[in-house]
Amino acid sequence: LAYDYDGQERRMIDLVDGTIVTRIGLFYGPDRNTQWAADSSGVFDLDPNGTGLNFIDRLSGESVAFGTELGQIISLGVRAPEAELDPLATVVTTRTLVYSDLPSGPIGLDVAVLGQLGAMAHVDLDTGTSSTWSVPFTGGSNTPDLVAIGEEILVIPAGGNDGYVSTFGETRLLELPDGAESPGFPRFPAGPPNMVWSPLDTRSGGVDHEIMRIGDTSDPPQASSEVTVDNSELLGEDGTGRLVAQVSGDVFVVDAVGSTRLTDGDLLALGPNHALVRNCDDELRCTVELRGRASGASFISGPWPPELTDAFDHAESVREPGRSPRLSGTISPDGGAAFVRGTSTGDSAWLLVDFDSGAAFELPAPTTGQPILWNDDNSAAVYLSDGGVRVVERSGQKVLTLEGLGEVRAITAIDPGFAADS
Repeated sequence: LAYDYDGQERRMIDLVDGTIVTRIGLFYGPDRNTQWAADSSGVFDLDPNGTGLNFIDRLSGESVAFGTELGQIISLGVRAPEAELDPLATVVTTRTLVYSDLPSGPIGLDVAVLGQLGAMAHVDLDTGTSSTWSVPFTGGSNTPDLVAIGEEILVIPAGGNDGYVSTFGETRLLELPDGAESPGFPRFPAGPPNMVWSPLDTRSGGVDHEIMRIGDTSDPPQASSEVTVDNSELLGEDGTGRLVAQVSGDVFVVDAVGSTRLTDGDLLALGPNHALVRNCDDELRCTVELRGRASGASFISGPWPPELTDAFDHAESVREPGRSPRLSGTISPDGGAAFVRGTSTGDSAWLLVDFDSGAAFELPAPTTGQPILWNDDNSAAVYLSDGGVRVVERSGQKVLTLEGLGEVRAITAIDPGFAADS
C-alpha cells in the first residue's frame, strides 16, 4: 500500500509489474485503520461512512463491505498467528546498506531494529549489512521497546498488541506473570534484562512503579518490588536499574531500597557513571560541572571552552520521558561526551558536547523513549531519529545516516554473533 497524502488516497501497487491494482479514497492514516490479512490476500480497513469494515482483495481490487451491524468502529487489528502458535520460521533476507557519508573508522556495534510495519533486522554497522525477517506488527502511538537477551529479542509492544520474542526468524508469544498485562508507559529497564519498571498508575506522572519479570518463566516467581514517591516528577532511568525523579526542585535516583540525591540544581544529562548538572547561587551566577556519580565529586568543571560555554548557556534541563530519549545514555560511559538539549536561533535543538575536544555540534533530535547506544571505546554513538538510524562520530564531528532500512521504530544493541549463532 502507498499513501498519497495530497490526494487523500491509498493505492495498492503490484511490486512485480508496478501496476496500480486499485485506489481507495478517504483514508485517515496508514497505521491505525488498515491491516493486511494474515495470508496477504488483501487488506481490511474502516468504512469511510463510519460503520462496519471493508476488505479489499489484492488481486481483483474489489472492495467488500461487511460488519455494519457492529456500528461505529474507530480501530481494528488482525491477529498475528505467528505470535500465538509454536515458533514459526520465516525467510531471512540479507542485503547491503549505504551510509550517507563514509565512516571514519570501525563503529564496533551490532544492533537489532524493528521496522514500522512488521519486520526486524540484525544490522552490522561496520560491514553495513542487514539480515531482515518478518515479525508481528506492533501498533500504538508510543514506540515499542526491544530487549536483547542472548540470541533472543524481546519486543514489549507500544500498546494493544501482545508482545513477542523473536529469535532470528522464529517468533513466540512474550510470557508475562500470571494475570499481568504488558508493561505500560512510562516503563524502564530495571537492571537485569528481563526486569522492567512498570507503572502502577500510568496517569500519575511521577514515581509509582513496580518491577515486572518478562519473557522468562523458568526461574521461580519473585515478589515484585514497588516504589512510590509522592509529589515527584519522573525524569527517566539511570542506566543501573533505578528511576530518576525530581522532588521539590532536587533530583534523585530511587528504587525500592532507598534514594540518592544527584543534584539540587538542574540535571542536563545523565550516564551510568556521570551526571551533568547546573547550579546557580543567590546572585544567579550559574556553573555547570560533570560529576562522578560514585563519589559525587566534580569530574570536569569550568571554565569551559567557548563552544561549550555557549551550549551550556542555552542548555535545558532534562524533561519528562514523553519528550526525551532514554535518559541513561545521554552521557557516554567514560564521561567524555554528552547529548544536551539546547536552543538554537530560538528553536529547540540537540547538541553533542565533547568535553575532551571542547567542541559542540548539532544533532538530529533523538526519538522519544529510545536508547542512545555507545560503542566500547566511546568514540561513536548510535540512536534513532525521525525513523532512521544515526551514527555520531566524535572525532569527525559528523552524523551519518544508515540508508536502506526503511522506517525504524525501535533499536537495541546485540551481540555481534547474534545472526550467525542462530
